[in-house]
Amino acid sequence: MEMTNFANIMRWVHTTDIHGMEMLQNLKQQLGADVLSDGGDCLQGSSWTAFASSGMIAEEMNQMGYDVGVAGNHDIAAGKECLELWARNCKFPLLGMNGRYYTVIEKEGMKIGVAGFMFADLQEQVHEAVKKLLETEKVDLLVGLFHSGWEGGMMNENITRKVAEETVGFDLILYGHDHHTAVHRVQNKHGKEVLCVGGGCCGMATIINCQQHKENGWTFDVEFRYAGMEHETRAEHFPKYKEWLNTPIATLTDKIEECDSFFGPSAFITLFHKMQFWATGADISFASPVNYDSAVSAGMLRMKDMFTLYRFDTQLFIMQLSGKEIRNVLERSYGRWANEMRQASDDALLMGFILDGGTRKGLINSSLNMLSAEGIDYTVDITQPSGKKVAILQMSDGRAFDENSTYTVAVNSHHGTGWGGLFPNVDLAEKIIKTHALSTRECLTEYLRQQSIYVPETHSNWKFVPTAWADEALKRDRAILFGKE
Repeated sequence: MEMTNFANIMRWVHTTDIHGMEMLQNLKQQLGADVLSDGGDCLQGSSWTAFASSGMIAEEMNQMGYDVGVAGNHDIAAGKECLELWARNCKFPLLGMNGRYYTVIEKEGMKIGVAGFMFADLQEQVHEAVKKLLETEKVDLLVGLFHSGWEGGMMNENITRKVAEETVGFDLILYGHDHHTAVHRVQNKHGKEVLCVGGGCCGMATIINCQQHKENGWTFDVEFRYAGMEHETRAEHFPKYKEWLNTPIATLTDKIEECDSFFGPSAFITLFHKMQFWATGADISFASPVNYDSAVSAGMLRMKDMFTLYRFDTQLFIMQLSGKEIRNVLERSYGRWANEMRQASDDALLMGFILDGGTRKGLINSSLNMLSAEGIDYTVDITQPSGKKVAILQMSDGRAFDENSTYTVAVNSHHGTGWGGLFPNVDLAEKIIKTHALSTRECLTEYLRQQSIYVPETHSNWKFVPTAWADEALKRDRAILFGKE
């Protein structure tokens, strides 16, 4: 096609869910971007985000050349002071906070409208923002910048598909939050095709070559490219950061792997339960995987390893819940974790073809919301439907478990404040009786430091049943997800 058939040609580069990953310096220039955008979750998730101020993170983003960004849920979870410092120091429009949901970028005489939202505000605010960009600003290209996954999940957090189909006006939607790279083409309710691109996470860059045809509107070519630094350089530029990362914590006698946590009790999750009992004295502990497949080898654990074990800056809550509420939380968790097997050849875990463009199976729901409990003995029946899987047998010390009694429960603030939607119909503010002075990761660090030498162990207080089906199905699922039994 001759160049004269194009009214505009533009290269758009997008990142999302960086979680503190060190990106290529001068990212905009290196990838030849006309526009560089970010989809949120910059302020939590790595040793750097814990060490640096949010103002320093903003300055890094300024140097990379960002034109626009949107706040994500982990940015908001970092706290009001941290969030506002980030916003003040960003030299580009930051959408999805303080009532600002859209902006206009002008490039080569072209007006580009960008509407940016976190999932909590997406459905309520999107139509008004789109109307203003189209009718008042009269933009040439309308792009959605969503911190919301494609579909599914809890708390209406993954609603990009729904919004794309129900909203008239978008040409292109760049979304994140679910950490998947994906390309979808959907039709809105007026029959117009909308390109929706999931940007992955932790260093992935999405490159979209945008072409405006004089007669037929916009077309887009999409490419994914890793744009994180292969070797982190921040520690070389900040000696105090390097020294902090290498601070010795404790000796670990054997390797622990997070991937074991999806198939039953694991040494990885047992470590968190033991720490939470130590820190709170609670009756019951809730904990979940965070990073999906992280591992820590035997040897000296250093501060940098604490972020491999737990990278987010959540607080540790003590809540007071009834036995019935505890069972309901577990039902919600395992309902999004375990399949309802109809025959022995079915998957044990709730998986779907969601990876590599729909060609490879992965877990449908976030591992962060796959809570297991310790302090009680229970079974999870993978032949039963969601809501009827969990049978609590007794307290692990042999006492009876009573659904009408109340228990103290240790849980991190991600779940304890309602993220993940595991506490249905519970007034969480009334249930929190204490917040630990240290963050979850700080508690873990202090627990291991006091142990000096930590010997991993697995507390087998729960299991998937019936074992005749579960054992073989879980072996198959492990091979699918991690390439090993």
